[in-house]
Amino acid sequence: MNGYEKIVNIDLEIHKVANTADWERYDAALPIISLRLFQKNLGAWGGRETYLGKSADGFIKTNYWFVLESCVEKAREQIEGIIKNFNLGGFTRLIVGDAVPSEHDFKKELEEAESLEWVWDRD
Repeated sequence: MNGYEKIVNIDLEIHKVANTADWERYDAALPIISLRLFQKNLGAWGGRETYLGKSADGFIKTNYWFVLESCVEKAREQIEGIIKNFNLGGFTRLIVGDAVPSEHDFKKELEEAESLEWVWDRD
């Protein structure tokens, strides 16, 4: 074990019942969430996935962020506040994954990052 802090995946899913205005608010909230997590050294945007096939529970797309395990509760509070401010609660779902080991010192990299362009990509 290398001793680096574990990483947690946080997903914000959107349901197929969302109308055009809902989608606009959802899309507008995404960079705000990413910026807030970056500014507070909590985590970074990880990506976006569209579900292939039919979802059993109706959720069709997700955006996700990688968050340091020690920052999960703070990150969740930040994201929930943005969900509330953008009135996204009726058609989105926030999912917090399990902590997974990391082979990299993301905490140090996040603290030293100077721009939002920094991402958690590896060679």
